[in-house]
Parts: sequence; structure tokens; C-alpha cells
Amino acid sequence: MRTLAAGVVVWALGAAAAIAAEPLAHVEIAGTGETDVVLIHNTLADSGVWDSFLERNGERYTMHAVRLAGMGGSEALGLPDGSPLDEMVWSDATVAALAEHCADEGLEDVVVIGHGIGGMIGMRLAVAHPELVEGVVLVDTMPAHPLTAQGFRMNDSERVQYLLEGFIAATKNEDPIGWRVQWRAIAQRQTTDATEAERLSEMAGMVELDVWRRWMIELQAPDMTDELDASGVRVLGVGAVNIGLIQMFSTRVMVEEFWNLAFDGVENSEVTFFDESSHYIFLDRPEAFDAMVERFVAGEDQPEYSYREGGE
Repeated sequence: MRTLAAGVVVWALGAAAAIAAEPLAHVEIAGTGETDVVLIHNTLADSGVWDSFLERNGERYTMHAVRLAGMGGSEALGLPDGSPLDEMVWSDATVAALAEHCADEGLEDVVVIGHGIGGMIGMRLAVAHPELVEGVVLVDTMPAHPLTAQGFRMNDSERVQYLLEGFIAATKNEDPIGWRVQWRAIAQRQTTDATEAERLSEMAGMVELDVWRRWMIELQAPDMTDELDASGVRVLGVGAVNIGLIQMFSTRVMVEEFWNLAFDGVENSEVTFFDESSHYIFLDRPEAFDAMVERFVAGEDQPEYSYREGGE
């Protein structure tokens, strides 16, 4: 990272001078259903996180699970020299590639399910191509990443400054080997399914530190609230509620208020919650997650309170 004389913050990733790799490293297509669904994974993962969802829903949907560049051992995208920190270079290249893929495959009225950075890319696809996207499901993702516990709405320069003083400052001197060991261990704790936990750890171990850092910047830098609201696309926010979050916010009610506040500026949105779930809701609560997606596709309201453990 460096700062130009004019004060514009730019980011450099190794020696890369331009986008050279394919933004979509791989697209797994499965199912024969009438509804087209695009699935986009989070950082430190790859399209394989959706394998069980693909297996369960083959008759309901035709599904396109994408692998982002730099994930799953694939080649990372480069950055044009002098790219501003808050320019969504990788996300927008991925959005353009997704739109092209959808056109090539003849997809219409697409439902995008995005997890983490996958949700941010799904929102940007909806904003850029509202005629293509019927709805977006944001799994543990918000229109504006909560950089502070006090609020979401910052202007662009405030968000960049916060990233500089917080996330970037904290990670710029990370040891790549120690970072990988740490995040492989963290990944194992992000689901209660032992088999999936080991797979998540292996996926995390295939991502380079600089790649993770750049994707995390593109997750945290933008505030999509106003653009998402203007698009008119249906949006469903999906929050995991677990003991860790409740301890952080003091009460469950405060967790839910925090989530509802995040979507307050998007009129055509709804928020629902999953009890006792990790970050990977679709691995921890597969049947309930499928029921939630089915309701969203059908245009039905979600349960009034939340998807509770052991039922709905």
C-alpha cells in the first residue's frame, strides 16, 4: 500500500500490474430446476462449500457455484498500478464475468446467494444488472460491513481511513505462515460439522495472505445501502445468532437490532436469523436453510422471529 502526493490511497499486491487471471476460476453447474441460482462463497473458502447444497437441491434449482480467483489454489487477480484503496477492482471484474456467464448460459431472474465477500459481489451484481437479478440472499453479510459497533453509515473517505488505521495496520506485518496456521484453526471452528470443518481448514490453507487481505478490503470498503435500495431488487439478510455474538452484544435482542439497523436503509429487504449457528449457516442448519431459500424464491415471508434450533 502507498499514498500518492495528492493523498489518494492506493494498494499494491505483489508485482501485479493488471488483471490477468480469470475472475471466475471455476463454475460448477448442477441441478435441473426452473429457478436459476448463483452461489458465491466467502474468503478462505471455494465453491466446494456449496457441495451439499447442490446435492440437496438438484430438483429445485439450476445452480451455478462459482470459485473466486485466488481461492481453491487458483490464480489470483492482479491490480492495475495505482488502484485506489476503495476501488472495487476484483469485485467489479468478478461482477462483469458473472454477468457474461449468465448471458452465455441464458440465465434469467437469477437468485444470488452470497456468503461474506460473496454477498458483497451479489449486491454489486444486483446494482449493476437489476434486470438480471431477481433477489439476493446475504448470508452473514450486510450492505455495509460494520467497521464499528456504533454504526454502519460512514462516507467513503471515513471508511478508507478506518481501514487504514484498523484492518490494514493490523495485518500489514503478518507472518504468512503463522497467519495460515491461525486461520486454518479458525476455519475449523466456523461449523459444527466435523467433516465440513476439516474441509474448511483445507480450503483456508490454500489461500495466500495477500489475496485474503485484498478480498477483505473489498468487503469492508463500500457501503452498498443506497445503491441496493435504488435497485429495487429483493434482499434477504441472514444472520447467525450464537452464544459468542450474544455475549458480545449482551442480549439476543441487541444482536437482532444490530442486524435490522444494517438493513434499515434498504426498503425491499427482510432479515431473518438462525439460532445456534456458526458463520456457515448452510452447513450447520441445512434443512432450515433450504426451507428459507425456498420461501425466498417463492416470494413468501420468512418466519416472524427466526429459524430456531430443532425446527422453524
